[in-house]
Amino acid sequence: MKPGYLVVALLIAGTLCGKTFELFSAKSAENIGMFNSMKGASYEFEETERSPWLKISFSDHKYSLVFRSIERSDVAEYFDGKPKKANSVCNITTKENVWTGYDEFKFDYLNPDKKEQTLKVWLFDFGSIASYCSYNEIMTFLLTSEAPVPEPKYLQMGEVAVRLKPGRGTAVVKLTEDILTADKRRVIDISDVRAFAFLGNGKEASFFVNNIRLDGSSENAGIFPEKPPTIICSATKRGYHDAYAALCPFCGTKSHRIDGSNKELKKGNGIIISPEFTAGYGPRGGGGDDQTEKTGQFVIAHYDGSFWENRSIISFKTFGKLSSGDKIIKAELRLYGLNPGKPFIPVMKVYSVSERFKIDLKKTLCWNTKPPVEKLLFVSGVYEGPDTPRWFTYDVSDYFKQKMRSYATFEIRSGISALTYDNPHPKGHCLSYEIKDPSKAPYLYIEVE
Repeated sequence: MKPGYLVVALLIAGTLCGKTFELFSAKSAENIGMFNSMKGASYEFEETERSPWLKISFSDHKYSLVFRSIERSDVAEYFDGKPKKANSVCNITTKENVWTGYDEFKFDYLNPDKKEQTLKVWLFDFGSIASYCSYNEIMTFLLTSEAPVPEPKYLQMGEVAVRLKPGRGTAVVKLTEDILTADKRRVIDISDVRAFAFLGNGKEASFFVNNIRLDGSSENAGIFPEKPPTIICSATKRGYHDAYAALCPFCGTKSHRIDGSNKELKKGNGIIISPEFTAGYGPRGGGGDDQTEKTGQFVIAHYDGSFWENRSIISFKTFGKLSSGDKIIKAELRLYGLNPGKPFIPVMKVYSVSERFKIDLKKTLCWNTKPPVEKLLFVSGVYEGPDTPRWFTYDVSDYFKQKMRSYATFEIRSGISALTYDNPHPKGHCLSYEIKDPSKAPYLYIEVE
């Protein structure tokens, strides 16, 4: 093959290996109803230059913007109070939410002005939500305020300025680079994006946008979790990773493999590493009070239809414990759980945090400063409440087998299965972990060859 043909073939192959996900395309006047506007901004469907476009216009208000929320279709099935088929985990991310693995957020534009103009793009992740999973509080504040420096909790959206040259073009927001929140204190978490917005520049202006999309070079872009499930439910054909849970998180039936023990697993000749840092955080406390700037207890909690979302982070220094020649056989995160009298334990999800976000032990870690997650490593089954207190084991072997790590940081979140869903108060929504009793303190267990 001639060199020129080889280059073309490689370029084509690279394109075919990539992945594009369409978030919006202006195909008709009907499908633009998924957007909202505020502060004098407006949007409409318009044919211009022989093409359909979404025309967005801004006023001179500071927070004049057009935004689109990304709804969660899996949650709606259970909000009628009659879950006929327990075949999903509530609050699970949809394809539109998961931007992990994509390289770019793009949109085509038409700038009718003769000069280059700046347009701000806002990305809302779950961390930007001051209430629970809606934008009502943030948007209400923006509607009623022109404050130059609002409270930090109202600046928890990712902000990127893009330049639009005159005429047609394509605007690009790099997802491979850190996107800081508007208050510059946090990197947004693209594993769970809840909305995107176009923000005006403080003056009257109009633009046309179309083909809003995500582009990635990997076929695995937008896939959570990457780790293949170890247990497949025969009823729903869906998978999870927990060999010790009593019940399937998707259908509520008995697991295919049940350990049944609430005793600590054997340590054998494995390496035991204690955490150097543990903390919890949430946007709201149990009474609805603002917790966004506070560090809380090592507690996991989740409501699908309310304001309570507590997550916890645990960090280990593995440097000096593992050597480059070690071959990892098994790695488990082991924690002793205390259930506060609930019939069930919520589904637990363990995520890794990139090593470059090393926890600063001198700084307070809270909802408004927490690091973004990297990968979803583990999804648990459902445990019955009476089987606590007990040890919980979360398998993170694949994470350590990928490469040697000097630090290992995990974030633990929870979700509610259809089995435990009971609107408005779930049957199982909270679990705390023991960290003070040395005999029941969390640890990382690693076996090497």
